[in-house]
Amino acid sequence: MIWTWCVCSLLLLVTCERGPALTRIPTAHDLDSKTYKAFWDGITVLKMGTQVPLDTLVSFDVSEAYQHVKTNNSGVPVGLQGVWWWKQHPSLGQALFTFYSGQGKTFSGNEGEDKGNYLYMSVVKPGAIVSPDTPSNRSGYSYFISYSLEIAFPQFNSTQPLPGTGTYVNTHMSFPYGDYPLPASIAEGWNLEAALEWELEHSTDAARCFCSVYMGKEDVVIRHNFGKYAYSGYRVVRGDGGMTPYWNEFVGVMKDAGIEKMIGQL
Repeated sequence: MIWTWCVCSLLLLVTCERGPALTRIPTAHDLDSKTYKAFWDGITVLKMGTQVPLDTLVSFDVSEAYQHVKTNNSGVPVGLQGVWWWKQHPSLGQALFTFYSGQGKTFSGNEGEDKGNYLYMSVVKPGAIVSPDTPSNRSGYSYFISYSLEIAFPQFNSTQPLPGTGTYVNTHMSFPYGDYPLPASIAEGWNLEAALEWELEHSTDAARCFCSVYMGKEDVVIRHNFGKYAYSGYRVVRGDGGMTPYWNEFVGVMKDAGIEKMIGQL
């Protein structure tokens, strides 16, 4: 608990003037005592990696990982369909995922509601994301499933975004992280030093808090944190099922790292 309260005090110095967002940390005045305790207890579980893994996680060979990502191309522009690879993700290391259309789904997140024409990714949906089979990923994956993590990209929709088009992100998590989804922020590379230097009001980045995603060249999306490049996503399988050159690169990276197994949710 010492760690929790020290971090809490430091974060409040950075974020106390901002509205509910990934970089806005609640004080004891924002939440009732029970919710406030649950908030920081949950952060401790994430940082310590003590979430008990779910029985619904299954392991499979890297060579068949893309087959375990359940795509749905309806409402997703051709250039963003298929299976994508977050290369050097700050918490998962490597992960395969897919974009879904939000048509017919009201998305409620820390940045408000999105309705109709937007894209999102999910941890909750079975087959929406797979990651290397490690003890830390089993714990982290289970943690974010338990808190219903989904991330919307409101400025990506059914129209193919041109290279350089950016979108802020809108993050959904369940109690007690609805307005303050700090665990997702930590998983995506939030850190105190960068937050101290980040001046959102003076930035031209698409971010509304600290993170954004941009369309890159064909088969590439680019993630920014605090207005700067963080990591990239590469499409490994197109919407029509055809493989891109990035699939072989993904397999090679996994082999070099000694990773033979991936995990996903049934």
